[in-house]
Amino acid sequence: MCYYNYSNSNSDSPICKILSFIPVVIVYATILLMLYIFSIYYVFSKIITLSKLIIFIITLIFTFMMIWCHMLCVTKNPGTVKENRIINNSNIESSYCDKCERKRPPRSHHCRSCNTCILKMDHHCPWIRNCVGLYNQKYFILFIFYTILACSLVFSGMINIFLEFDEKIRKDKENSFDNPFLDPLLIVVGTTLPIILVLTLSILFCQQIYFILNNMTNIESIKYKNKENSPFYSPKLCDNFKIVMGENCIVWFLPIFYKNSKNDGYRYYTNLNSLEEENINLKT
Repeated sequence: MCYYNYSNSNSDSPICKILSFIPVVIVYATILLMLYIFSIYYVFSKIITLSKLIIFIITLIFTFMMIWCHMLCVTKNPGTVKENRIINNSNIESSYCDKCERKRPPRSHHCRSCNTCILKMDHHCPWIRNCVGLYNQKYFILFIFYTILACSLVFSGMINIFLEFDEKIRKDKENSFDNPFLDPLLIVVGTTLPIILVLTLSILFCQQIYFILNNMTNIESIKYKNKENSPFYSPKLCDNFKIVMGENCIVWFLPIFYKNSKNDGYRYYTNLNSLEEENINLKT
């Protein structure tokens, strides 16, 4: 369940609450469908080889990590603003939220879906029924990362099955399938769906990595004309990456939140020159 109280939301109705869970259900239904097709038509069809089993085990590991990260994205609080912890940077004042009727620290934004202000909010994602913010951004990135890896392995196996299926169709061998309608349909779905997910999620993954490396969020990339206009932009790309993913490269790939004084949601690195030259008003 989500940490947020939707009782004050404008769309607070049983139907809206049920509908908000549909994207999450679709995610898990898609995972189960791809695993079923992959195991039935590739791994355990015809001759079971050692290479197939190894690929299947690795796929299961990636799938487990994907589900783990997704569950953390759904259940973890992305970072709600605590009024008694409002801290002003030396050069950036806290803004005021008219909807929450209280002050909020820099980089916080109000989410209409969650009906609260989120620390270092990136965006609200219906596929996790939650915001992507300070405390779950790493989980979101790892979810995308492991989804791309798992789908790539599924596609690498299913593409051979698809080519065999295409050959059978061209030779008009209808009796080669146990179910002439369902089998071809599942093979096509099991081949096209993974590659579509890989292509679309790769774009999102690259975008998220770009934002992290430049100490930005999706909202800030829209708010400021370019990264140099942002008061939070830092040229130290590696340090920016470690702030979100962790100091040790081993924990980069594990869904473990990295606590850092530079990433506590209330105090941030700021680029003084950017503020002075561009005269940016963060209260808007």
